[in-house]
Amino acid sequence: RHLIHHARLAEEAGVPHGAVITNGQVAHIDGTSLRVLENRVAQGKVFIDSEAEEVPNIVVRDRQHLAEDGFVIVVIACDSDGKLVREPEIITRGLVHVDASQDVISEVRQMLVGMFDESGSEELRDPDRAIEAYKEALTSEPEHVAAMSGLARLFEETEQWDQAVAVMRRKRHRARRRQ
Repeated sequence: RHLIHHARLAEEAGVPHGAVITNGQVAHIDGTSLRVLENRVAQGKVFIDSEAEEVPNIVVRDRQHLAEDGFVIVVIACDSDGKLVREPEIITRGLVHVDASQDVISEVRQMLVGMFDESGSEELRDPDRAIEAYKEALTSEPEHVAAMSGLARLFEETEQWDQAVAVMRRKRHRARRRQ
């Protein structure tokens, strides 16, 4: 509707070549006339990043997932005894507004500090406990990629090859389903 209105407005203003051309249509323009041709060209959305380069579809898809779902990153620095070197850093994007979530983030940070204070260094290094934690995470969220990756890595480190292969197959199957 806007295109038609703009063409009429151009015609009323005395612009000699008013035409409505949609995406993919081809126009031939010479010094005195404009003709819309029958043939069409391939068209679609092209996303350009700040470097003025075309953004691949996979990057657009990833950005869309982040925008729709958001993410949380927890950065924990600890020494060889499992003691925190500094407070955990919690980074969120696309979940809640930063100002509104400060109380929640502070509460999560304190929970993490408490977990590290209560856990002994041997407990933190126990691969069997870590494997059980990953399995528990996958029980509540079976498609969780990071949990699958961590579980596969632990199975490799503990030389539980059959289970490592099974988790990697599950992860690959999930990736294929998403494509």
